[in-house]
Amino acid sequence: MVRKAHPERNHPSAFRPEPVEGHCSAFPSPKPNRFCTQMPSTPNSPLLTTPLDTIVHLGAGPCTELDDHLASGASTIWLVEADPRVGNALTARARAHEQVYLHPLAVANASGEATLHRYNLPEANSLSPATGLQSLFPGLRLLEQLTVPAVAYAELLQPLNLQPDAGDHLLVIELPGQELQALQALQQAGQLPAFKHILFHCGREPLHADSAPAETVLRWLKEQG
Repeated sequence: MVRKAHPERNHPSAFRPEPVEGHCSAFPSPKPNRFCTQMPSTPNSPLLTTPLDTIVHLGAGPCTELDDHLASGASTIWLVEADPRVGNALTARARAHEQVYLHPLAVANASGEATLHRYNLPEANSLSPATGLQSLFPGLRLLEQLTVPAVAYAELLQPLNLQPDAGDHLLVIELPGQELQALQALQQAGQLPAFKHILFHCGREPLHADSAPAETVLRWLKEQG
């Protein structure tokens, strides 16, 4: 029997996928100069053959994918978003579904506080300056730098107690410039192998300070087996 993992209901910040073995596909993303490396992510995906138990979406933004997340049958959906304005807009949608938990936090290597760089192009918002995007988007402007609460990757996921081979879990990473950092931190904490499916967007070139290009991220994932 597959054991479903559930978070603690009193997690202080809440309101209410190891790469797929043998399969990885990359294709153009709607976001300029980015590509999406996708493992099965929605019930409409031809790669997804079983319902999901848990979805962890880091950098959920407005979460236009929420309907897909819900349709997957996941009993636990964790949405993590650092931008308080975006998070506030998402709160009502999250509260309408008891399996959805919204965490208004940044995720980083250590808990505490972090600086969020907000741009006039919301997709560029990140804890890292969008240095590589300037040549692609000459009109890109930094609107403000916000100090936001941050939680360590490992600490965020501890209440879920996800285990390898115990459930069908999806990890979605939409943290511009932090893709490799997030994966490595979860691997170091022993939590990455619990995810059978991983979906992330990553630039073909480094688009943020200290970021890694997609090729480097993919190579690292393959090295993890």
